Amino acid sequence: MTATPPLLLHLAEHTGIAPLTLDDSDCCALRFGEELTVTFRWLPEDERLVMFTLLDALPLEGRAARLTELLRANFFWKGTGDATLSIDNSEPPRVLLAQRIEARHTTAVEFVQAMEWFVDSAGTWRQQLRGRRPEPTVPASSLPVMPSFA
Repeated sequence: MTATPPLLLHLAEHTGIAPLTLDDSDCCALRFGEELTVTFRWLPEDERLVMFTLLDALPLEGRAARLTELLRANFFWKGTGDATLSIDNSEPPRVLLAQRIEARHTTAVEFVQAMEWFVDSAGTWRQQLRGRRPEPTVPASSLPVMPSFA
């Protein structure tokens, strides 16, 4: 177990919760509402913080269309706010959202903002996976200017 990184300490202070401490796997988690838990994994050797959350199971019905939708959202991260959607090895597969933060190049304010965008994006994708179609809440400023390759 290593010391809690300053970004997580600032997040706890900013949100008014008790200081976060890492477990033996260098992880900790925060719960948002009744359904969303974000896990943080500190990679001290790389000075990276990975945040991830389980969104929902990928239903069998319409799976190909859903996978296409997930992959398109990952295209230059335009539908995920710099995070990445993936599926795990369970059956049915579960969809996860993850984002890696370079701690040495990220200010505390930037981290809090990234965390807010991550939680918003996770909520939007959870709704979409459950058949609701809200517009993604990805901030325009996080979208890279890239060609469409169409």
